[in-house]
Amino acid sequence: LEAAVAHRARAESLQAEVSALTKQVHVLSFQLEEADAKIRQAEVKKSLQPQSEPSLEKMASASTSAMVEELTRERELRRRVEEQLAHLRSEVRSRGREPTDSELLWQREALRLRDDLAEVRRAWKAVDSRGLMRRDKELRRLGLDAGALEEAVPKSEFVSIILELCRLLRISDISQVIPK
Repeated sequence: LEAAVAHRARAESLQAEVSALTKQVHVLSFQLEEADAKIRQAEVKKSLQPQSEPSLEKMASASTSAMVEELTRERELRRRVEEQLAHLRSEVRSRGREPTDSELLWQREALRLRDDLAEVRRAWKAVDSRGLMRRDKELRRLGLDAGALEEAVPKSEFVSIILELCRLLRISDISQVIPK
């Protein structure tokens, strides 16, 4: 159960990170488009300006080179963010499909306990309460306490006692000794 909660928390945190990175990609995309537009405007201005003023041309080329550097940097950042986003999305998808080892262990244990409970319920419904009361009275008359025996004697000893009983009675089917 703790593993499932931890897995769910991890998935939610990854989903939040994916959402944040998606927003960041959108912001960087807009900034990239703005930088592209500025570069295009600067190039248009440069082509329309007369070639007679070299100082303006130098300022425009310096501004253009700075914008190109900024554009290159923003493109690289965008590429990295998109890679991270793709990686996180694939991680979220893969975590959603295959359970971890601890989750599988807990699932198997839950299924085993569910089956045990179903078996106990079936046995409880099939029990004749009058027969059980008679049996309990007989055990009390003999001085036997079933609860104390269950706690004091290991299961392996019970198995060996039943096997010895079958051998002495020459019974090959154990169901003839054990009541249903």
